[in-house]
Formats: sequence, structure tokens, C-alpha cells
Amino acid sequence: MKSSYTSETDKQLLNTGLDNLAAAKTESSANSAVATLKETITATQKRNKPAEDKAKAEAEAEKKAAEATKAAAEKAEVERKAAEKAEADRKAAEAAQATQAETANVNNTSASKWAIEDGYTWHTRKGHSTVIPPGGSLPPGYYWQVP
Repeated sequence: MKSSYTSETDKQLLNTGLDNLAAAKTESSANSAVATLKETITATQKRNKPAEDKAKAEAEAEKKAAEATKAAAEKAEVERKAAEKAEADRKAAEAAQATQAETANVNNTSASKWAIEDGYTWHTRKGHSTVIPPGGSLPPGYYWQVP
């Protein structure tokens, strides 16, 4: 009777059955009241079963929806962190590339550079090239080669 799925009509029938049992004066009238009350209880349970099943199914669906929402939030957080890491990696690569380009620049005075004799290429430089130390100047008849 305390079930939230029991209708008011069923609750009244059950209370009437209990009252009849309490008012019984003889053993046979008490047995008859018990039998009637059992039938009422069985009928009430059968009527309430679909409502209870529906409520359980709804509760389960709400639980699954909450779990799905939580999983989606966790996935979004992982994706956000991955995007942040990718952006940080990209910026680090750009910085490294800028540093490398600066180091290879012929105007950089803090790195060694190749000087190749005029008329020769990088591929034909053997014996016609030299490494200029940092801060050194280009000898006459040579050109800078940036690797």
C-alpha cells in the first residue's frame, strides 16, 4: 500500500479488506476476510506491475543517459587536451624551425658557414670550399652556401 504505483482505489480496497479482517468475530469470517484480502493484493500487484516496470525502465534509461553524458564530457576533455598539446607541439616545431633558419642564415654571426669558390657548386665544391668560423668574413672569390 505504500507503493507510489498503487492507485487510490486499490488502497481503499486493501484498507477495507484489513478493516473486515479486524472486524471478524469468528474464525471462519476471519478466514474469509483473509482470502478476500489475498485476492485483492494479487489483483493490485498485477495492476501495478506494468507501472513499476515502466518506472524501472525509465530510471535505467536516465542512468544510461547520465553515463553517456559523462562519457561524452570526458571524451571532449581528452580531445581538448589533445588539441592543446598538438598546438603546443606545432608552436615548438615552428620555433625550432625559426631557430634553425636563423642559424643557417648567412647573416648569422654566431654559427659557422660554408664558403664556396666562385664557379663551383655545392656538389662540385671538394677542394674549392672552406668553413668560415662564427664572425668570420667571406674571402674574395667565394660565395656563401647555406646548407
